[in-house]
Amino acid sequence: MLNKNLSSCSNDAGKRRRSAVASLPASLLLIGALLYVLAAPAQAAHVHSLLSSNALPEEARPFSVAVNQTTHHIYVVAFTGSNSQGLAFFNLDPDGKPDPAQPELPGAETLQPLYVSVDNSGGPHNDYIYASSFTTEAIQQYDPSGSETAVKITAAAIPLDGTPQAGGLPAVVNNGEFKPRAVAVGPSGNVYTYDQSNGAIDEFSGVALFCVMGIRSSASSRNVSTS
Repeated sequence: MLNKNLSSCSNDAGKRRRSAVASLPASLLLIGALLYVLAAPAQAAHVHSLLSSNALPEEARPFSVAVNQTTHHIYVVAFTGSNSQGLAFFNLDPDGKPDPAQPELPGAETLQPLYVSVDNSGGPHNDYIYASSFTTEAIQQYDPSGSETAVKITAAAIPLDGTPQAGGLPAVVNNGEFKPRAVAVGPSGNVYTYDQSNGAIDEFSGVALFCVMGIRSSASSRNVSTS
């Protein structure tokens, strides 16, 4: 009986050893996965570490920012004044300091911009700047030198309400208002903006020609064009 019990214990031990050996690769994989997860935040923090920090003139508070990938200039729309009622449109050099030749882009007081984007597409309007204004209902184009151009996107650029669109998109919605919020420039050089008044994302060419309207509406399942 003793020998039988010892034999049984030996077999159980052997089974446990085989089980332990069999589970070793899985354990190593689990440990490796845990180490990767634990190391990920540190790696992310290293990649996205703060390089520099500069205060804006007159203690202005930044609202939106865009970068010219060619010149590395930084364009910042910021609130000014103790009650944040004023607006400034800063032109910063790559070091984050106001450009000595043109520290601010013109027209901020009349345009009252909130959002800014730069054309980095490499197309005909590369380096051009676009600033959208919810208040004055316009998107103003600036040339690479920072001067206002004759191109201004307004409600007049949007086709009449009900105008058919190609590609299976729904008809244009136009209530006569244009309240652009965020603005961006795509790889083709076309300008995209969210028009809050019509609940739509509009696409325009770099010369303010209407391209397409994609509707974002909770009452329908219409899609935004990504062409």
